[in-house]
Amino acid sequence: MDSSDEILFVHIEPEAAYGQPTVNQRSVLKTHKVSPRLTADQSLMEIRRWRGWAHGPRPEVNEDWLFFVRRTYRGGSASGHVFHGINLTQPLKSYSTAAITRDGKPLVDRQSILAAVEARVQRDHRLSPDVDRSAVDKLAGVIGNKWSREQERSVGTTYLKAHLGGTLVRIDCDVWDRLGADTWLIRAVVPVEPDDHCRLMEAALDVPKRRPASRFLHPIMALVNFPGQETEACLTEIIKRYPLHGSSIIAKDVLHFFDYHLEPTDPKNQALVGRWRLEGRRELIDITFTRDQTFVATTFARPEHEHERARHLWDGQGYWLVRDSRLSIMRTHVRVGLTWHDSRRELFRGKKIKGITSAEAVLDGGPPMKRK
Repeated sequence: MDSSDEILFVHIEPEAAYGQPTVNQRSVLKTHKVSPRLTADQSLMEIRRWRGWAHGPRPEVNEDWLFFVRRTYRGGSASGHVFHGINLTQPLKSYSTAAITRDGKPLVDRQSILAAVEARVQRDHRLSPDVDRSAVDKLAGVIGNKWSREQERSVGTTYLKAHLGGTLVRIDCDVWDRLGADTWLIRAVVPVEPDDHCRLMEAALDVPKRRPASRFLHPIMALVNFPGQETEACLTEIIKRYPLHGSSIIAKDVLHFFDYHLEPTDPKNQALVGRWRLEGRRELIDITFTRDQTFVATTFARPEHEHERARHLWDGQGYWLVRDSRLSIMRTHVRVGLTWHDSRRELFRGKKIKGITSAEAVLDGGPPMKRK
């Protein structure tokens, strides 16, 4: 419900052409408050295209359904697609078209489903713009099955964006069990709630004790939803206790995510946009901070004598962010010839900014940082 732009209440009409359902839109339970919603004709067209008609139970005459629509905007025009449907007339007909709570309990009748949807819509919970809704959808099918080493140890922290807004829960529901076999509904992604914070921190600390631990890394990844001192203390404890364990790699990535990928709310981010020179003891770094929190830099070896020419060391790019008046800079790539290669190096993390003037930024403990 949170990740949909529209929720449509429709009725399946008796007439059907070419095996496709004929639908009548009765009402819209949720709509986008900023941009105009899709027209009724557009919405009905997307419902007819829904892949669930082919892969799920076929709709029957006189059934009522809820359809969940996401929209994209390109060139000033809107398009949408249906990504889920709930059968209101036969809620327990199939787990693929059922309404299930985060506790794994199915809602068994139309009234309880509509009441739950309307209550959630009234909360008006909006996902962060950073949430990749399609990536979150895939979590239930990836975690615990094919979460590869490449994904675990990937350079950078962009893979963590798939965990923004949602967390995995295990579903134990035997409503659709047949002949003693478990239903396919083993795990699901649910919206992150404030109450999940303590549960996820406890589970994250327990990860290294699990076998195989790689199947239980998602609590650490889900902590990207809770930036703050408590989370950072938990992640630091994991790194301290288990420095050689895979969980410490993920914990470090979450900390880096906080440093470089959060929404830049500190006004010092705006003040630092532009060209600077960092004058380290061994390096001189000419760095340009951009508004999208990325940077490009050229670095020279600092000459030991005034008559010497500065020797070029590397050209790099990466991320920067000011959070709570503390500047962090992470290089992610260096250029070799015309090609950029992965090369992580943290120039510094959490360096306190004592003041910013038209000529310089004063960092606690240095290095000197001057405008160019």
